[in-house]
Amino acid sequence: MNVWRVLRRGAPMALVIGLAPMQLVAQMDTLNLSGQDPETVIPAEFDGGFFARIGQIVVDDNGIWVIDRGHTRVFRFGREGNLLTEYGREGSGPGEFLLPGTLMIDSVLTVTDPRLGRIVRFSLEGEHLETTRQERRPVTPDGMEVPLSAVMSLPAGYLVGATAGWYRFGGRTDGEAALGDPFSHILLFHPDGAGVDTLASYHIAGGRWDAPGRLGGNVDPGLGASGAWSVLGDSVAVLVDGIAGTLTRIRVRGGLPAADTIDLGIRARPVSDRDMADIEARLREEKPDLPRRLEFDVPEGWSVATGLLPGQSGEFWLRQAVEGDRQEWVVVRPGSIRKWRVILPERFVLRAVHGGRLYGVATDELDVPRVAALADPRMPS
Repeated sequence: MNVWRVLRRGAPMALVIGLAPMQLVAQMDTLNLSGQDPETVIPAEFDGGFFARIGQIVVDDNGIWVIDRGHTRVFRFGREGNLLTEYGREGSGPGEFLLPGTLMIDSVLTVTDPRLGRIVRFSLEGEHLETTRQERRPVTPDGMEVPLSAVMSLPAGYLVGATAGWYRFGGRTDGEAALGDPFSHILLFHPDGAGVDTLASYHIAGGRWDAPGRLGGNVDPGLGASGAWSVLGDSVAVLVDGIAGTLTRIRVRGGLPAADTIDLGIRARPVSDRDMADIEARLREEKPDLPRRLEFDVPEGWSVATGLLPGQSGEFWLRQAVEGDRQEWVVVRPGSIRKWRVILPERFVLRAVHGGRLYGVATDELDVPRVAALADPRMPS
């Protein structure tokens, strides 16, 4: 007999009104782009280098900005794909990274390094301006510093950061496997280290296995993280609850943060016992050597916001958790009841929306990455 320990915990969210889970709203226009062949914007091997592991992509009027975590640097390309500028390099000195995490662009380029807990700023021309350490990082009860997966800045010295959810393996005295913290906590750091507030906690939607005498491991049930967040420009933090289907915007006004919450009109579909049985069958087919005992601490439903991207006209793109390998996004405009479901081609991961084009990472059969784009996905009127 297989042993399941299923703990269903929703993602608690500060500043958000909790809503009961229900079926995803079905009345939604669909734009199916799965048959399109993404156009190559920047090939895997470009003049001056090649991509190793593409992270965040930002597209604006100044060009296409790409984090390459394999090369631990940021590239800036022209709209035609020509390399213009490189920022940073691997290392722990000023202007260097161990893990470039996120970037923001206004009058300067700001790059976060969650591994070093630092924020690095460059001029748009590539000159290193400053490297500062983020203070007041969260710690565990035994005093260990908690790593952050991303940090972004807001006005008046506020910072928004996300902890990395994690699982810990190994036996306890009662024979049960030890569980870490399977939530990613979104934190608001006050200026000058004056305090830290938890804005939201999103379940990472992972599972784990652990067997006597064997090193345990993580498994992905495919339910999707139960929330997402982003920072628009340098002024507004946006958080989406993927279970309740709500969006919260946090602005700094008069030197203090203020929040407002919007009901998006979509809800997570609850996870059923049949879903769990199907997930187990798939995992065992993918990994036949899994032990008899699997443990899951899962969110309440199939998340309607495992990822979040801002559009150019006030809309938001929310990545959906769906069965199988297909990628679906839902486009919502706060205050409007109209929504669009967009189905993307396989091997194309959306990273940015700009100028009526969808930019992302496309990979070939050997998983070699390139920056590609899809034609103008005009929404139904």
